[in-house]
Amino acid sequence: MRPYLAIIVDSFREALASRVLWILLLLITLILAGILPLGFRAERTTAILARDLTDGRGLVRALQRDADRPSTGSPGQRIWSALDEKARTALGDWEQVAESDRDAMRARTAQLAEALNGLLERRDLYDASAWSQVLLGSEARELLDQGVDALSADDLARLNRLLIETPYLEYFRPQPPRQILITYFGAKISPPIRATEKRVRRVIELLVLPAVIGILVGFIGVLAAILVTAPIIPQMFDPGSLSLLLSKPVSRSWMFLAKFAGGCTFILINVIYLVTGLWVIVGLRLGIWNARLLLCIPIFLFLFAVYYSVSALAGVIWRNAVVSVVMTVVFWLACTVVGATKSIVEQLAVESRRLVRLVETPDAWIAVDESGATHRWDTASSAWQGAFLEGGDTPASRVLGPVFAPRQDALLAAREAGRRNFGSRKSLLIGRRVDEWTEADGPALPDGTFDLLAGPQGQLLAVTARGVDELVGDLAAPTKKMQVFFFEIPQSLGKPFRAAGPDTPLQIRPPAAAAIDRATGHVAVYSRGELTWLQRTAERYEVAKTVPVDAEPDQGALLAVAGATLLLALDDGRVLTFAAPALELRGSWQPEPGSQPRFACAAPDGASFAIVFHNGRLHRLDAGPDAAGPPQPAPVRGQGDIAGAAFAADNSLLVIDRITRVTRYAAGTWQRLDSFSPALTPLEIAYYYAIVPLYTVFPQPGELDNTIQYVLRGEQTVDLGMGDDSLQARRMRLRPWAPVRSSFVFMLVMLALSCLYVQRQDF
Repeated sequence: MRPYLAIIVDSFREALASRVLWILLLLITLILAGILPLGFRAERTTAILARDLTDGRGLVRALQRDADRPSTGSPGQRIWSALDEKARTALGDWEQVAESDRDAMRARTAQLAEALNGLLERRDLYDASAWSQVLLGSEARELLDQGVDALSADDLARLNRLLIETPYLEYFRPQPPRQILITYFGAKISPPIRATEKRVRRVIELLVLPAVIGILVGFIGVLAAILVTAPIIPQMFDPGSLSLLLSKPVSRSWMFLAKFAGGCTFILINVIYLVTGLWVIVGLRLGIWNARLLLCIPIFLFLFAVYYSVSALAGVIWRNAVVSVVMTVVFWLACTVVGATKSIVEQLAVESRRLVRLVETPDAWIAVDESGATHRWDTASSAWQGAFLEGGDTPASRVLGPVFAPRQDALLAAREAGRRNFGSRKSLLIGRRVDEWTEADGPALPDGTFDLLAGPQGQLLAVTARGVDELVGDLAAPTKKMQVFFFEIPQSLGKPFRAAGPDTPLQIRPPAAAAIDRATGHVAVYSRGELTWLQRTAERYEVAKTVPVDAEPDQGALLAVAGATLLLALDDGRVLTFAAPALELRGSWQPEPGSQPRFACAAPDGASFAIVFHNGRLHRLDAGPDAAGPPQPAPVRGQGDIAGAAFAADNSLLVIDRITRVTRYAAGTWQRLDSFSPALTPLEIAYYYAIVPLYTVFPQPGELDNTIQYVLRGEQTVDLGMGDDSLQARRMRLRPWAPVRSSFVFMLVMLALSCLYVQRQDF
């Protein structure tokens, strides 16, 4: 064993003696020195940005409405009167702007934000009588207790923002009390980031650190290491070197492997220095002491070893350093082409067509795909035919509904512009069965609508930022058109929605979720760490119970109600059940560690729940009063590729997998009843039977970035966005160990071929 250790030690000394190594170490030192001054600091969130407003026109309407009321004082009167005459005139003409004129709408929203920001410096904005009926938060009360005249400019701006925002929460996107500024040597180098420190640190861990390490080590470092180490194996076969090595009783294969291990020391030194330096810097500057970052060292060493195995085999066969480098580059290009081909086909032609939601109608099933388009199952052609909503740039997670309304014999839905537009004014979209589900425009939804629910008597409920509204009017209410310059703006003459409670309005802010008990009509609402049970009595809703939930305010959530059991699934992977209406916690589980739930639904008979996770697995959970849990994997096909599930009226469960295949299972027995399985398209056949198998057996060293992300966070599915907390939004699935397995097998094959060649070759 000593001769082989001597070869490894000798290679280590050669690496230390290499000028290239010291040049790279110097470059890494300069890079770390350049990163060291980076940091961030938190400051009060004061200025109102245009993107903070979810419905600027709705806010202006509310201010004007309150200003015109014959009362002694209100926040709206104080705010509207404090605006200068020019701003009031310009904002008052907003009604003349057509909804379709997006540029004009954005310009007016920016103008409104600018006008409101002009009030932040005024010390005379607050009047105790005007805000006497407004429930101000603890932060505003603490600032008022200090006295308005004693506040600093920053504290005054924060107080005035809270005074403007609190009475009209439904028109504002929730913002953390403190915003983040990126700094360099203490100087601000970025616009304010409206996110919590926790979320900023999460993005740094998930995106920034893997990207920095991947570029510096995974690409530049590995390329430099291959260039430097490429001559090591060919030089081993020089007459003088080989004669010296073979003069001792050593195995040729072990001699080669020792030389290979010695070559890996070059990258090991660089990776240890860079990763450890980054770990210290992000710990000192950003407060992120994540010891998992150090586990990236063996991952990048393994990445280099995979590429180096190709270089080593080429060096053994051709004994030429240039050929070794060229063959390694060719291998890298082949891996990139295979991975890019799979990714492009998957994103453009497969994932966008994947069905994720199902809605039952009297004579057909309607499915929603990832692009937000809906399809009807046509039995005659055994295919999904386009119906109702057309696809576009609105993903399924931003489509409210669709729900089937028996009273109107129609599908009803709305498109949500995203979390930034929570609470904005949206129009109902109608697809009547008699019209073959053709999409038609309907009346405007109530302000702040964030979910649509089907009631037990076939009524449609709109859950808003302040409570529940019920559809009672005619969807085809007559309209008149108002001529404004060259535009004709429709004005509805009917009011199809009526407020259904509660009498004391709620204050629901995103991320929020709602669900209904299809038997009784009771509604559950979750919003920013609070769970509320709305009891339906005499066609009205009243708050029966509100309880806090152990969750971060910005965590997304899912809700489902089955009889007297309420299921709450959170962004951290937990699944909680509560007894309704008391909302007593029954159980808490984490059935899929490292993944988040995406959909949850309840059986009509209230006996069970179905939960679909972002990693493609489906769990079932009994909902009876004696059920003790925990959730169990459902005995269905397609586990690992399941995209959605829904219960039918007869309590059977329909499960979506393999892009567009829907399978129905009997309640209780899980017997397979039937399947809606259209024929695969030629591209899908190529994807499943050519691209995926090739990708599976092909080495995937470029995918080790996913392994790094998993190592840093321990999550197999991650949300990479900072602005959309919807759990139903599609998330990136990492599959962290697949590239490790394929690359490891490939490396073993390369090393085995090299050893075989060395052993049988006559030198």
